[in-house]
Amino acid sequence: MKFQPVSTPGSTIDLTQGNGLPYWIFWFLVCVIFLLVVFIFLRDRDLRKKLDSFFFGARKKFSKLRLQVQIRLEEKKKNQILMEIGEKAWQKRIQPNLGEGLRNRLDTIEEKKGEMKERINKLDQEIFLLKQQLGDVDQTFSSQLKDLELEINPLKDKLAILEKQEEEIIDEITRLHHQEQKLARQINNLKREINHEEGEKAPKREGHFESTYYWLEEKKKEFTRTLRARLNQQKEVENKKRSLEEKMELLEKKKKTVDEVEIKKKDIQSRIVRNDQEKGKLLRRYDKLQEEMKPLFISLGEILEGKIKNEDSMMLYAHQLERINKNLLEMKKQLKEL
Repeated sequence: MKFQPVSTPGSTIDLTQGNGLPYWIFWFLVCVIFLLVVFIFLRDRDLRKKLDSFFFGARKKFSKLRLQVQIRLEEKKKNQILMEIGEKAWQKRIQPNLGEGLRNRLDTIEEKKGEMKERINKLDQEIFLLKQQLGDVDQTFSSQLKDLELEINPLKDKLAILEKQEEEIIDEITRLHHQEQKLARQINNLKREINHEEGEKAPKREGHFESTYYWLEEKKKEFTRTLRARLNQQKEVENKKRSLEEKMELLEKKKKTVDEVEIKKKDIQSRIVRNDQEKGKLLRRYDKLQEEMKPLFISLGEILEGKIKNEDSMMLYAHQLERINKNLLEMKKQLKEL
């Protein structure tokens, strides 16, 4: 942030003057300070010794750390070679009199591994066969389900249509019943009017009453015929519905068989999962036994380390060990001298 100069009465400010020191003065002062530090360092022997001691100690620690890392790497290589020596000597029975206890323990572990491997192979075969069986069952289930759907869906549609027709027929039958009852009431009322007609007006209205009565009777007969037709139609619809429902029942029974196939499918899937879990446990135990064998191989290799020079199959390992031991000896000597 830059601050603007504030003018006060009676004071004058030279606006042409720059703020701060020029760069050359700054660098000049830095050089002077640096030369003073160098001069003090050259004259003070104790300071020089302290600085030398500090840098030498750091260099020594770094060298020591580097040697320790190299020693660990060489020891790791040596253990790897000793493990290979022990494994090969155990497998090929090289110098079997040495390390009998270790060899017996390795034989016991190998026997357990063999049993586990046999069980793992058996589980693999079972899983393979179950997966094949699952594929067949799944294909059968899908095919049967598709066939059932092709049969059931049209029947459901037909049943829905028949139920709608039945509802319409029932509504019409109800309506015809009401109209028939209405006509019957009208006829009865007309009969009562005819019976009560007396005097001179009776012969004049008798013809009118009779024509109306006959029209109502004919209308009633017509409603009766229509009602009977609708009742017969209702019976036909009910018969068709009953036939379709019987077919649906048969298809539902077939569907139960398909459901049984689905249950079988789920059973196979659960067996596959159980076998996979058991296989996983066996593999973990197998790997653990494999890891248990490594230190035993190393121990057996240490026993045979100085006794494999005359073994043709072990000469390469012997040369490698000789070189690594020489490097380790030299590096440990250097580490001791630091």
